Amino acid sequence: MRILFTDYLDDVSKTYVNLDALATEKGSKSAELAYRGNPPFLYEGESRGNSAINDTYFFSGIKISTKLSAFRKK
Repeated sequence: MRILFTDYLDDVSKTYVNLDALATEKGSKSAELAYRGNPPFLYEGESRGNSAINDTYFFSGIKISTKLSAFRKK
């Protein structure tokens, strides 16, 4: 498990922006990716996530192994 020193891994932090202003400033694709739900969200400036808690992530896996000689015919 890794603790990050940022809250931007999942792109959910701070507040929502005005999508029209974002599209004008940065392009329509930027506004499209800023909010992927069914517009409109409740209010511009509405809290988006909890910026007081940093993001974390972890990896896990399973390893299965066998000896190839176990399948050899005698």
